[in-house]
Amino acid sequence: MQINSLGTLRKNRLKNCPFKDDRKLQKEGRRRYDCWYDENNKLIAIKWVDNKVVTLASSFVGVQPLGSVKRWNAAEKRKVDVP
Repeated sequence: MQINSLGTLRKNRLKNCPFKDDRKLQKEGRRRYDCWYDENNKLIAIKWVDNKVVTLASSFVGVQPLGSVKRWNAAEKRKVDVP
């Protein structure tokens, strides 16, 4: 029996993952991400930047396909598409 899971993680839970540093990702800006795949355990971990850096792990979904969403842009005072 295989149990599929997806959830957020604290950054200290994946000590051996070769992720980019949080500061480097934040400097690259929103919508940037770094991912790592463990073939032995069939587990993917992804770290991406929104307002803060968020870390997710999943045993049944991957990174692709990337989609776009609408976000409120305070400077333009309207919703804009974010790829």
